[in-house]
Amino acid sequence: MQFIDMDGDGLSDIVVGKERYAHPRGYGDPDLEGTPVLYVFKLIRDPAAPGGARFEPHLVDSEFGVGRQVTVGHVNMDGIPDICVSTKIGLAVFFGQ
Repeated sequence: MQFIDMDGDGLSDIVVGKERYAHPRGYGDPDLEGTPVLYVFKLIRDPAAPGGARFEPHLVDSEFGVGRQVTVGHVNMDGIPDICVSTKIGLAVFFGQ
């Protein structure tokens, strides 16, 4: 999980996900064969929400997901954060938009 401003609004967003077969069978994984996902939960100021803010989910990927590592940085140096993940099926870079 990473906390980082993904959209340049000055608020920290959450980058998080899960992978398929995260734990061996028999270790209590509630969604062992579920779809791997990578999400950015953007923090939105909303006076109508409890505490004046809410998180808005944005699905980034549903093939790789997030495995052993998720890192956010500027891979292509365009000033927009990019997401790098390492999973059991390989490495992936998702370029910011």
